[in-house]
Amino acid sequence: MSMSDSSSEKQNEESSVDFSFQLALIAAVLTTVADAIATMAALEAIEEAKAADAGERQKRKDLDEQFRNVQEQIDILKGELAAIKSMNRS
Repeated sequence: MSMSDSSSEKQNEESSVDFSFQLALIAAVLTTVADAIATMAALEAIEEAKAADAGERQKRKDLDEQFRNVQEQIDILKGELAAIKSMNRS
């Protein structure tokens, strides 16, 4: 083996090591980007869940208000019916 063959092999090894490091770096960058995207997706899901929860609370509040209004109307009608009954008995 001549000196130039040895030098060429060493250069090829260094070249393949450099390429391996470059691939490792690219993989690390892609993994970091993927993690960032996953984190953003999780945050968006949390925000959507909060919005849905707030909407459900508002809907329940509206239904409670409607129920109270209907109950008030029933109570008024009961009073009027009792008054009509008492007038008919007289």
